[in-house]
Amino acid sequence: MQKEYYLMLEDTPVLYMHFDDMEVKLFDKNLLPFSIRNKILEPNSDNIKEYYKQNSKNLELIKDFAASRVLSLSRENAKKICTALSLSQDNSTQNRAEICFSCKGVSLTDSYWFKEPDSNEKWADVDLRHKHLAEIIDIALAGEQPTVTANPDCPELTTKGLFQKCWIRENDDVYLLKSDRTKNFINTKAEILASDILDCTNIPHVKYEETRYKDLTVCKCKNFVPEHISFVEAHDVMECCKDNHVDYASVMIKTFGKDFANIAVIDYILQNTDRHDQNYGFLMDNKSGKLVCVAPLFDHNLALIADFQEKDVSDTLSQMLGSKTTIKECYDKFAPYAKIEFNSKKWLETKQKYPEYKNILKRVEERIAETKCIRKIMIPDQSLDFDDSPTHEQVRAGFLRQVPGGRCTLEDGHAPLTLF
Repeated sequence: MQKEYYLMLEDTPVLYMHFDDMEVKLFDKNLLPFSIRNKILEPNSDNIKEYYKQNSKNLELIKDFAASRVLSLSRENAKKICTALSLSQDNSTQNRAEICFSCKGVSLTDSYWFKEPDSNEKWADVDLRHKHLAEIIDIALAGEQPTVTANPDCPELTTKGLFQKCWIRENDDVYLLKSDRTKNFINTKAEILASDILDCTNIPHVKYEETRYKDLTVCKCKNFVPEHISFVEAHDVMECCKDNHVDYASVMIKTFGKDFANIAVIDYILQNTDRHDQNYGFLMDNKSGKLVCVAPLFDHNLALIADFQEKDVSDTLSQMLGSKTTIKECYDKFAPYAKIEFNSKKWLETKQKYPEYKNILKRVEERIAETKCIRKIMIPDQSLDFDDSPTHEQVRAGFLRQVPGGRCTLEDGHAPLTLF
């Protein structure tokens, strides 16, 4: 492993580390990743013993952060990906960190990366949004056996989740393809149906569309993280709240109000049992290091599965808060703060589009009728003339406005999260 690196955020050095010399230099605490923002501490240089003790802790935290960026070996086809890239399948923190450093830790969902001191590379040279992708779709998505060694400059190494997936480039945009191994691709079809239901609301979300790859039914979505913005997992913000001895849920409601509360409500409506703390999050301005809005909702391939199976999972743990709170209890907790608009015209169109899911959509409709925080609910067999719900791009543009220099400011009255 290379002895020393800079942790960069775009072209801004955040900290310097030297593993052999047990040295860590912090340049800007406010730009540290949220998961370690309040854990990396400046050691007292007057006390040599304490200096090396603290830096030892700092270096372990950095290695943990690097290791956390690498795909899980539990992911479908992960071991084949490692074989194709000639990478060790040792699942230790040390090995995973080494893999991260070897590919610079570059991800499509944030702008952190590791730079060697003698490198002249800039963010533009490594940013996967614009760089040629070493596509390994046959391996990562279709699960075929690797026959050649691939270029390590591929986003698969830093893409999380357990289902089979792969990034591809189409023209100037990057898309994620995702599938599953269930009979009739139920998880993939549930993700697409959930996306169409979300289209009937004003909740910002990633749009999933159905496509095919070889013998697979696949859902396809566009990368939702714009330039100069980083996605931050809820888990990392929870850790930061814990370090600051503040209640995560209270801070999120105070800061983001309905946009945070709507998550619990829509998960109850969709019976989503997989909203764990890495399956939702926030968007961070790379210039200030502050959270500016709730990220568009994504990953719905375990939503509606209970309806497919004609079960009720309301008493299943929601995972949203990392606590022993059920989906229904989470809904009850946040419903008073939620506000969702529902487009009846689009709902009718969705029902007409999916006659085979008539019973599933009926169950969804019954849960919608239960709620007290949804405005303009459709009256059965009566089409009300509502304005079209905003698209994902329109809602996101409402939160973030590009200004000179490509940075972002808020337009809807939220103040960036400054607690941390």
